[in-house]
Amino acid sequence: MSPLDDAARAVAERHGLDPADFVRRVRAAADRRRARGSLPFKTCPACSRELPALAYAEDTSKGDGLKVTCRECDAARTARRRASPSAGA
Repeated sequence: MSPLDDAARAVAERHGLDPADFVRRVRAAADRRRARGSLPFKTCPACSRELPALAYAEDTSKGDGLKVTCRECDAARTARRRASPSAGA
């Protein structure tokens, strides 16, 4: 058993979760993060820059496990959306 498994098991027990299921989920998340590092670069459609995979947030619903737009473009989009007045307010 790895130190990660030990830590996950301790957290699961402390919070009353199923330790085996929680360890499986933690391992899967760690595997996704490791795989993300193996994808060297990706092009952001919003800014057309080719950036390292670590410049993208995680999105498990996507095929490559990353959001479509880079973190910078996503933050700018969120800021614009929050700055605009609400349609229903």
